[in-house]
Amino acid sequence: MNYLVVTGKSLGRGRVVQYEGTLEPELHLLLRFDPVVKDYEEQPVTIKYVNLKGRKTHYTPDLLVHFRDSRLPELIEVKPSSYLEEHAAELFPKFEAARAYARTQGWTFKLMTEKEIRIPRLENLKFLSVYADIYTEATTVTQILTTVSKQPISVKDLLSTLCKNVDQQDMVVPMIWHLVLGGKLNANLSVPISMTTVLSKGG
Repeated sequence: MNYLVVTGKSLGRGRVVQYEGTLEPELHLLLRFDPVVKDYEEQPVTIKYVNLKGRKTHYTPDLLVHFRDSRLPELIEVKPSSYLEEHAAELFPKFEAARAYARTQGWTFKLMTEKEIRIPRLENLKFLSVYADIYTEATTVTQILTTVSKQPISVKDLLSTLCKNVDQQDMVVPMIWHLVLGGKLNANLSVPISMTTVLSKGG
């Protein structure tokens, strides 16, 4: 089976990061808006190992992720699950070498596939990222945050509280999504967000 290799750049933690494949930019999006992630770097190290044919070669994992909490840094390889299954024997010495190297550095090694990456949170972040750079009016932002700080409230009820008509709602709702993306408002991103999503005060 042939696999499409896509290369490009994506924005990560205020900088541009390189990626290969179709899953990596999606993982970058998850990492970029994960408050527990301190930083991450692409293709962080090159590891020497011996392949199945007994030849010395090398391997470069995709990402190294550092966390704000007590978790060890994660050396990450991103691959489709079907590719891992089809090339399991070939990949075994490569990944064993990565695990061994990670241990020497005080890291862990982790494989990530579409099963861990293409989750509801990803779809929510794709939707919310559209509102990352919109204009926000200071007075309206203050009203939103003040209302939500009193008690959790759904997006629909928040709009009804703050807006007199549909035109006002159309102006305010992008600001709400902007604040959710930035962590100023909390929402459960593990399920699809909608007008019934309940908001609470963020950090």
